[in-house]
Amino acid sequence: MAEERAEAFFDKVKTKGRPKLVLNATGIDAIVKMAEIMCTDEEIASVLGTTVATLQNADNRDTFLECKQKGNANGKKSLRRIQFDIAKNGNATMAIWLGKQYLGQKETLTEGDEAVGKALSKICEEIRGAAK
Repeated sequence: MAEERAEAFFDKVKTKGRPKLVLNATGIDAIVKMAEIMCTDEEIASVLGTTVATLQNADNRDTFLECKQKGNANGKKSLRRIQFDIAKNGNATMAIWLGKQYLGQKETLTEGDEAVGKALSKICEEIRGAAK
């Protein structure tokens, strides 16, 4: 069954021995689509009905890596667009996270935060002292 599935995604190139499996246009499209949703090499190989070794052999390596890079880039672009839409629609948490990631924004402690921190440290020291 896996061999039948592989025939849809690979062309068989005749050699003196066993034929080589070389990715065809259908296989290339499938890899790009799976890479868009961040599938692992193992998952891609399973769907294509082959092994990771076949995808990474000399006949397919360059094509496979190029397809994965293209798909990953498309997936990241889509995810980023969704995140920005979420932030634009009023999700403050997403807006804060994007600000930290892309704008170098960070949270700083205020005087009140420092006072709370000192009080917590004192309580922890008292608990440690009582435990001894």
